[in-house]
Amino acid sequence: FILWKMAAGLLAQAALSAALSSPLSGCWSRCDAVTRLASPTLFCTPSVRLAVAAEGTPPPAPLTLSKVAELVEATFVRACMDAARGDVTTLKLFIASAVGGYRLGVPLPALGSAVAACEAEHSTAGRPLLPEEAELRTLWLSLVYLTLEAEGEAAPPGGDGGDGGDGRDGRDGGEEPLA
Repeated sequence: FILWKMAAGLLAQAALSAALSSPLSGCWSRCDAVTRLASPTLFCTPSVRLAVAAEGTPPPAPLTLSKVAELVEATFVRACMDAARGDVTTLKLFIASAVGGYRLGVPLPALGSAVAACEAEHSTAGRPLLPEEAELRTLWLSLVYLTLEAEGEAAPPGGDGGDGGDGRDGRDGGEEPLA
């Protein structure tokens, strides 16, 4: 179990690093766009989105915590299944969803709670996640947030800066802040 967890964490970290740093990959910009789209257009191709935009369709609603939670929940199980086959496309969508939460300024514990509530309503897995699976999802979300912090990306001023409005950074007090 521990080896599986370590391998899954390394896979997520490698996919995130590749997605953030590869200037040749147009996929990251498409994944970034996913975080701004409503779910009916989630998997549309760029040409379909352009056609919709040309018709004068109003832009999608602004991204909210509930939409981010829905995107994270919808992509996590599929990302695990696809990663087992060596396909990281859905993992990139999971990462893009988590980036959307970070850019909204949603603290990680709040995002985790929202995803758990979304999962309770309609689980993509068709069953409750095992504790190990929920822990893996939290680990992947943490990796996204930590990587964005390390890269120096700031959450937008409209969010609460990740401190939950209480002036603390969301940690349990036993961890050192990132340098």
